[in-house]
Amino acid sequence: MALIVKCRKCLKRIPDTETACPFCGGADFRFIIDYWPRGRHGGRRHLSLPDDTRTAEQAHELDKALRSARTAKRTLSSANSLNSTVADLFPDYLEYCRQHKAFTTWGGISRLWELHLSRILGQYRITDIETSHYSLYQKLRGGMGVSNATVNKELHNFSGFVTWCRREKKIPVARVEYKRLPCSRPLPIVLSPEEIVRILAAAEEEPFYHALILCLYTLGLRIKEARFLKVEDFDFANRSVRALQKGGTQKILPVNEKLTEAVKKLIELRGIKQGDYVFSFFEGKPFRKMPRALNRICKRAGIEKNVYPHLLRHSFATNLLEKGVNLRTIQELLGHKQIATTMFYTHVSIDHMRAAQDLLSTKKPQ
Repeated sequence: MALIVKCRKCLKRIPDTETACPFCGGADFRFIIDYWPRGRHGGRRHLSLPDDTRTAEQAHELDKALRSARTAKRTLSSANSLNSTVADLFPDYLEYCRQHKAFTTWGGISRLWELHLSRILGQYRITDIETSHYSLYQKLRGGMGVSNATVNKELHNFSGFVTWCRREKKIPVARVEYKRLPCSRPLPIVLSPEEIVRILAAAEEEPFYHALILCLYTLGLRIKEARFLKVEDFDFANRSVRALQKGGTQKILPVNEKLTEAVKKLIELRGIKQGDYVFSFFEGKPFRKMPRALNRICKRAGIEKNVYPHLLRHSFATNLLEKGVNLRTIQELLGHKQIATTMFYTHVSIDHMRAAQDLLSTKKPQ
């Protein structure tokens, strides 16, 4: 394993001890690790380090991490899977995702594999994967300016692949415990019920967006869930709607009177028929984005907050919590698999904290 240093200006290779190019005097270098992932009997690879790697010392640190990952001890003895690399097995995993996961999930994992996982971890034997490989990925992706939250999500997807190898392929891959990069989920500044009323009033002159905003807020839908609603998904007699949620499963949600009237009005105005998407613009295809329209409506309503479609879902959950609706009911309405995800809104609900403060301030001495 060796470190190659090239001048970005004249493209000539120079010793890694130089601080300036002896040929052109440039001080902007490109660092490349030259190594054999499977030892001297395997293929030779070149791995370009991130652009923000400016010194040989930084490059040597990444080189050391890569060397540690390459020499990781093997933890299994299965003859059939001993030489299988991540690249050998990942296509099968993608096919599994295509059959068992949502289309968007499969697409995201496919892009992640093509752009990053295959380049950084594809050459390693699945039996050799350990903590050092996760640390290497964190260093390389972090060096590209990627946020910690994104790196954590990408490694979470890779861990799903490792788990699949263990469960579906019966490969006794060692369980890897790695430390996630620190990150925090920002708390949204939600809309109050009064602000929602103003937004809906401002949207009444645009029936399409009036019905869409009602769907996002009164049903707590994600924007992708609202996109694919069809006429037959609405059961106006029983005041309910069927929505395809994240993960590919379906949920049945109650529809209030205002939403029922808005959707019926939209269907009548546009002549939408059975089998058509309710929220479509051109050639019967579902709409894609609504930021400009939402900004226009919020400006008309005098709302100065940064309002985006998912904020309506946040506001829906937070306002229900502040009205005293229990978390289990909110979990079902939002379609969360785990109650811990719904508990995020307990941190957003400022009215609950204000009520607790009021109890303390009004408590009478014994």
